[in-house]
Amino acid sequence: MFDLTLPTLLTRIAVLVPILAIYGFALTGAARLLGDQGPAQDGRLTLNPAAHLDLIGAVAFLVSGLGWMTPLHLTPTRLRPPVLGPVAAVLAPSLAMLALAWLAQRLIPLAINMDSLAWGAIVTSGLQTLSGSAVLFALINLVPVPPLAAGALLGRTSEIAGWLERRRLLVSLALLVVFATGKIQLWLAPIVAAVLALID
Repeated sequence: MFDLTLPTLLTRIAVLVPILAIYGFALTGAARLLGDQGPAQDGRLTLNPAAHLDLIGAVAFLVSGLGWMTPLHLTPTRLRPPVLGPVAAVLAPSLAMLALAWLAQRLIPLAINMDSLAWGAIVTSGLQTLSGSAVLFALINLVPVPPLAAGALLGRTSEIAGWLERRRLLVSLALLVVFATGKIQLWLAPIVAAVLALID
């Protein structure tokens, strides 16, 4: 998974842009609809990927295909209904990623039939990477560990969240190293394949 060839890096950069834009927008929008206005007031209700970019998360994505965005400052107690509200907020961007993967899958036949065989192959490869990466991004960010998106479910004042937040840089670097080994991707590969087959 530690593939740093130029074509792979360029493809992952191109794929990361829509993933960050849609995931960040969907999570912020869901939080706002469910009662937490904080992330929207922080300027995160936007499709501008730069607003959601986390440097270490982006590096992790480029070297491993797994990553995360800048964590949102969610306040789970503001989300309604209780318990279900926070869960719904975190699930919403994952569903958006599945929709993105579905759209990429629908576009692959068009790419295959492009007049230029060379460009058709490039676009097809990019769309395949986008669909798989979107599903991976959705799955890994369901893990409730900051800086992953579901880490917000721990709350901003819980003891665990506070301990992790104080060590956010170390946790981020640890995730980068773990992702770079490729083990997580291998474990998730059957799930990703099953999801892609389901939405195909």
